[in-house]
Amino acid sequence: MLAIASALYASQGVQVGLPKLPDLGTLPGVQQLAQQQPGLYPVTHVNDGDTIKVRQPDGKEETVRFLGVDTPEVKDPRKPVQCFGQAASAHTHARLDGQSVRLAPDPDDTDRDKYGRLLRYVYLPDGTLYNAELIRDGYAFAYTVFPITKLEEFRQLEAEARAANRGLWAGCTVNESSQIKQTNSQ
Repeated sequence: MLAIASALYASQGVQVGLPKLPDLGTLPGVQQLAQQQPGLYPVTHVNDGDTIKVRQPDGKEETVRFLGVDTPEVKDPRKPVQCFGQAASAHTHARLDGQSVRLAPDPDDTDRDKYGRLLRYVYLPDGTLYNAELIRDGYAFAYTVFPITKLEEFRQLEAEARAANRGLWAGCTVNESSQIKQTNSQ
């Protein structure tokens, strides 16, 4: 999927430029590591660039919205697909499909959003904060509407991605007229 997104945006002069990452689930020891680390939840579905579903220990699925991150829309029925939304969604699929993640709340934020989704920082088994990766690589904006402990870190990552013309900053028109940044529709 990432190759399709890269080709799509390369035709528009946007460089996605991510190295090919191995499927972590196929690397020796990763499955055992996931089983040995308490608090890891299997990702059962990627909804879009900033929302996933995970399986809880009791077998129930929980929808998780990434804290402090906002990717361009691909599934909001009220909006057209936004520039770089498909690339952000493809990136999250490539990184999280079939993986297990650690979820962490923020002490400064609420537990759930108005849609009932669990609000969490999402960590990969190697300790990478995926929320920060999305912003750093230009797949997402720092979502600055609500206070979170990582707000300044995320703002800095967004400024660096913008300065380096990474991802959506390279080829999308960004509307900054409201508190929530948005890209133009495709």
